[in-house]
Amino acid sequence: MVSPFIPLFIVLPLVAFWCWMAYDMVNNPDIPYSTPEPFRWPPRTKSYWLITFVVLNIFGAAYYYFTVYRDR
Repeated sequence: MVSPFIPLFIVLPLVAFWCWMAYDMVNNPDIPYSTPEPFRWPPRTKSYWLITFVVLNIFGAAYYYFTVYRDR
């Protein structure tokens, strides 16, 4: 029988990583909050990064990590 804790070992680190990147994105002073320009890829403002985080979920957080967080 499969333990019910095995999925938790997979999901909890991903949720923690997503929360860590979302917290860093919100508190990053180098990213402007919003601009009047339309959505462009890659996201340039906090409001567009938030959309990316919600729509792409963990992949959006990973993209933020590789493009913004790692280069600070």
